[in-house]
Amino acid sequence: MQRQLRILQFVFIFLYITALGISGCGPTPCAIDEDCPEGFYCATESSSCQILDGACTPGQKETCYTGPFDTKESRPCHAGERECLPTKEWSTCRGQQLPSTETCNGKDDDCDGQVDDNCQIATFCEKHTSSSDVIITPTLSPGSPHKVTLKLTLKETSTWRWSEDKPLLTIHTSLWKTKDISFIKETPQQAAHWRIVLQHDAIWSSPLSLTFEGTLIAQTSESFYCPIKLTTEKWERPCPQEKENCDGLCISLQNDPNHCGGCGNVCSTGETCCGGKCVSLQTNQEHCGTCGHACNEKAFCQDGRCIECQTSSSCPQGSLCLNNQCVNCPGDARCGKTLWLESKQYVAFHNITEGPQGELFVAGVFNQSVTIGEKTYKEIRNGDIFLTKWDKDWKQLQWWRQIGGLGVEGSSIRQKERLRLKQMPDGTLLFVGQANSGGNGSTVHVFYERPDEVQLKHKFPLSGNITLFAKITQAGGLSWAKALAYDWAWSGSMAIAITKDDKIWSALWGKASDKGFMCGNKQLSKQPTSNEYANISEFGLLQYSTKGECQLGHIIEKAGFLKDVPASLLIDAQENILWLGHMPDNTKLGTYAPPKTSTESNPHSFLATLSQDGTIQKVLFLSTLPGIQYKHMTIDKDGTLYLTGQFQRSQTIGKQAVLSNGKQDIFVTKMKRDGTHLWTKTLGSVEQDDVHDIALSSKGVLCVLISNEDAVTYNKLTFPHRGKKDLLIPCWDTKGTFKSIDSIGGKEDDIGSQLYWSGYRLRIVGWSHSPTLQLGTQTYTPKSHENNYNRAGFVWTWTP
Repeated sequence: MQRQLRILQFVFIFLYITALGISGCGPTPCAIDEDCPEGFYCATESSSCQILDGACTPGQKETCYTGPFDTKESRPCHAGERECLPTKEWSTCRGQQLPSTETCNGKDDDCDGQVDDNCQIATFCEKHTSSSDVIITPTLSPGSPHKVTLKLTLKETSTWRWSEDKPLLTIHTSLWKTKDISFIKETPQQAAHWRIVLQHDAIWSSPLSLTFEGTLIAQTSESFYCPIKLTTEKWERPCPQEKENCDGLCISLQNDPNHCGGCGNVCSTGETCCGGKCVSLQTNQEHCGTCGHACNEKAFCQDGRCIECQTSSSCPQGSLCLNNQCVNCPGDARCGKTLWLESKQYVAFHNITEGPQGELFVAGVFNQSVTIGEKTYKEIRNGDIFLTKWDKDWKQLQWWRQIGGLGVEGSSIRQKERLRLKQMPDGTLLFVGQANSGGNGSTVHVFYERPDEVQLKHKFPLSGNITLFAKITQAGGLSWAKALAYDWAWSGSMAIAITKDDKIWSALWGKASDKGFMCGNKQLSKQPTSNEYANISEFGLLQYSTKGECQLGHIIEKAGFLKDVPASLLIDAQENILWLGHMPDNTKLGTYAPPKTSTESNPHSFLATLSQDGTIQKVLFLSTLPGIQYKHMTIDKDGTLYLTGQFQRSQTIGKQAVLSNGKQDIFVTKMKRDGTHLWTKTLGSVEQDDVHDIALSSKGVLCVLISNEDAVTYNKLTFPHRGKKDLLIPCWDTKGTFKSIDSIGGKEDDIGSQLYWSGYRLRIVGWSHSPTLQLGTQTYTPKSHENNYNRAGFVWTWTP
């Protein structure tokens, strides 16, 4: 029993000592990482397995050897060096010399300590192995991360089979990683092969290639193991069929301006890539305005539009130039509408506006009578004002309203004293116009329902000239009517503007008598003496509420005796009021006075900016020399102004010197709010020409309405003169590039009053004295033309 206890004690001590010995052993020896257990790597300095304790430190270096451990110190084999990359991963082992197959060359190629042993195997391998036996099938993934899967198989006719020894891969493209190397054994469905998966997380900018070093086994009686080394082709990032790989990005060479038709082919400034070619959309016949939009054989590409014509005279007979296309009118849907109205003596259209459904409102004057359908409307005395509403097709008159007086002279509207219509946001209309009841104490009657009815809608108990300001409903009802001024010889050049909060502004000019501007019951004008009466005129700016209550007014007194001085009003995006007017050097607007170079006959043009409450913020004087007059203006969405006017002799507009062709020419200029002119255009005949309006469309087409007394040539287009006065409508874009021009004319005077944009169509408003009137290629002949005073009012639609 005691003996057995001693034996057990001995065994226990032996096991304890053995355990201590095992726990105290050094690291496991290794040659490569695969010799170490999971969680360890092979440290080549000590050829022992060490714990894998995370990423290395960038820049750290150490010796390395990836060959068999027992060959490391056997020449010619030797260790190399590896370095920790910025990605905290070890680089490949550089500079090492690994064992190779014995080649019977007097050297120990396989580093086993024996020279030229088994070199007959190397001779066999050298003679019989070939990379052509290997088929590499890549599968490229264009997604992110990028992945390439390689399948290495042997030809069916090959006399070799794969060794399952793990191959060596050398990737020649940076940032690619080996995700998997697997040997797939043969099955009935597939041959044995190596499967290699590579991955790349960044942009695939450089072609991928690698070198594969594996082992083949000869299917002979000797079963020689032969090394094989092959380098793959270079693979670029795969792209969809319609795109190409350009610096790692899949690019459409058909429409990319930086790779047009080929990688790196950059289009010049102003060019667009269309179909793999760099073209200018402004002038290219096959790609005009947009890629693929080709002009027909009759047209040319200008400013991104296919131009068949710039004037109706270049179209076939019977066609009209609309939107630079020759269109047969009437009959074509693109032809615009035209409204005509005539009487036995005269009808003049002054101003229009359109309702939400396209219905048309027209303000004008007539003499004697007008027959529309079965109804005849007669004047009260020597000419009356009318307001009309037409349906959206301009065929049916929906209502007629009339303003007339019973005095000796009756109501008269002179050529320069245009009526004005403006539509409120709620659809109601604002009207400004002058009526004359005569001097015999009779009354001015406002808004007859019908001229043959005795009942009156409204009247003013005064005689003489009255400037009327009225609000009318869409149904033709009179909301209110006010007098802006009394007893003026003229009250022309009227303008209306409306702010977003429905404040109504009206600007007008007139020659004063014993009264003048009124703000409600308050007289704003100073009463002139009898000596002053003959040569005093005033500019006024009044603000009204939607109920017709005058709230404030600004007056420029002693503005000289000028019966053709226009006024223009605009509201900008900040709700400031812009007032274009004129004053000589002996007047003031608030504290602002013009330079001393102006005179009563040649006043200075000014642009005043007022806040919503009517405070004058600044006044900019536009002209510096006599002989130039700014008359009309419009504004774009950026707040830039477009102005037009007339000039004589040599002038300077902004910094541009201009010279008239004849007695008086026309200018159009684009100007910043600080007075900086961006561009200026001029045109005119050898006679005296006038400008009547300017209008800018939402698409950026700018047109002006001009009357000319002789032939005009502009942009190589000549418009002959038909009679006393013709009308021209030239148009530009907002950069000052000429777009189109057309004309209206006959043998007598033809007068223009307004330009009105309706979508992309332009309405031209006016009246004609001519027995036959040419509107583009349309011809109109009034039914009755008794004398030279015959006037036919018209609204003509044109598409520039």
